[in-house]
Amino acid sequence: MSPPVIPSSPPVFSLPSFFRKFAHQFCYSLPVRALLPGAQEMFFAGKIDYYTLSFFDRLITRLVAKQSGQSKPVNDLRDWEKIRRWAEEVFA
Repeated sequence: MSPPVIPSSPPVFSLPSFFRKFAHQFCYSLPVRALLPGAQEMFFAGKIDYYTLSFFDRLITRLVAKQSGQSKPVNDLRDWEKIRRWAEEVFA
């Protein structure tokens, strides 16, 4: 008689994209969380520097922009006022 097979948890890559994104953000911010215990965590839109992207990444970015109806990709989505308000709360 063979031993029973116990299924393991699913691999990380099979998780829905929302959970993969959350797990990535959680791990990315672990060192900062240790420095700011109790602070509210926020993630903001960023900036794409096209000069540092590979040809393939630039191509994909342009295709996504075209699909969303933009003539060219928006490269800076930072909302500085929102970032300042959050920083004031954290460091108050």
